[in-house]
Amino acid sequence: MFVGIILAKTGFTTSDIGVFETLILASGITSFFWLNGMLNTYVVKSQQGYENPLNALLKTVAIFTAIICILLTILQQPFLKFFSIQNDFLFYLLPFIILNNFSFVTEHILLVNEKRLSLLALAIAHLLLVPTFVIIASLYFSSIEAVILGLILFLFLKNVYLIFLILRNKGSHSPWKAFFQSGIPLSLSYLFGGISVYADGVIVNYFYSKSDFAVYQYGAREFPLAMLLANAFSIVMVKHLSKNLKEGLNEVRSGSTRLWHQLFPLGILLMVISPWLFPLIFNEQFEASYVFFNIYLLLLIPRLVFPQSIIIAKGWTQFQMRISMIEFLINIVFSLILMSYVGLAGIALGTVIAYSFEKVALVIFMKRNGIRLKDYTNVKLLLGYSVILIIVFLFTTIPGIQ
Repeated sequence: MFVGIILAKTGFTTSDIGVFETLILASGITSFFWLNGMLNTYVVKSQQGYENPLNALLKTVAIFTAIICILLTILQQPFLKFFSIQNDFLFYLLPFIILNNFSFVTEHILLVNEKRLSLLALAIAHLLLVPTFVIIASLYFSSIEAVILGLILFLFLKNVYLIFLILRNKGSHSPWKAFFQSGIPLSLSYLFGGISVYADGVIVNYFYSKSDFAVYQYGAREFPLAMLLANAFSIVMVKHLSKNLKEGLNEVRSGSTRLWHQLFPLGILLMVISPWLFPLIFNEQFEASYVFFNIYLLLLIPRLVFPQSIIIAKGWTQFQMRISMIEFLINIVFSLILMSYVGLAGIALGTVIAYSFEKVALVIFMKRNGIRLKDYTNVKLLLGYSVILIIVFLFTTIPGIQ
């Protein structure tokens, strides 16, 4: 979000910003699913009395990242043509993917070892250093390539810190094959469950211009604070649920309630002021982005319910994988259908429909396995906040959808 504001305020065109967003999209779509799957497998196995699986995780990241880079090099021409980008783009993308993929291991080592202060320090470093590098690159070099190199420099420094953590937390030689096989179902679940957002970007890239893509991407993002807190909470709850299910369910219920009191009022406020906020924070070129942002704010409702934490802790990932496949198909179908009626907004609405379906399906699955929604969710409070959010959406956003 901060990077986007800096790019918009320092004079980059929407086409330049579209190229930058394409880099983020390409990096994410090649790695998000298996990285999330393997990182969560690392967290679960670290809490279940296994040998330290850090070496197995690092080997997996290295193998998958190498395969991605080789495939992108071999298929660079069709890849570059599909995304309508220049030939030198790959020289920036490959080091970004390598450093970015390994950088995610850093937070999870700290999480497994319960280094709360170090996690906080790392978050502050992200908050301060990334905007600083981007501002310097924007003001002194005035090119989108320099901005990308600034991010690569930050990732390099983060990987130096990762090497320090690895040396201090040497993993035992736990069986890599067993680790890899355990992570595959969860990775496939993330593939089909999370690819919807990336599929949106691919659809926009294919049917619309780079300028339209930039305007869409600046709005079609989940509320960053909500996504960060929800993901962190979900991972922490996997740890607690793996240790003691009954106590873990109570912690999910009480913890999620606290999150709602923080995030729903803030989300409602943002939905009201977003039509004025986007031109102010970015510039007039991004005035229409508020519509996509408000649509994505609806994801607060399913995002802040946590059946997936229980499913991961219990090892029921096969069902989650199947539901995620259906979710992906629903997203593609509804996005394309709604796009023909309401344009770009229809693509964002398709994602909300698909993600909501997945959460409902997971809740039903949990009930069939003896764990009711009210066991881990304050249902009445959730309904109250959801109704208010939807009513505000109808008044603030529907008039802006063409």
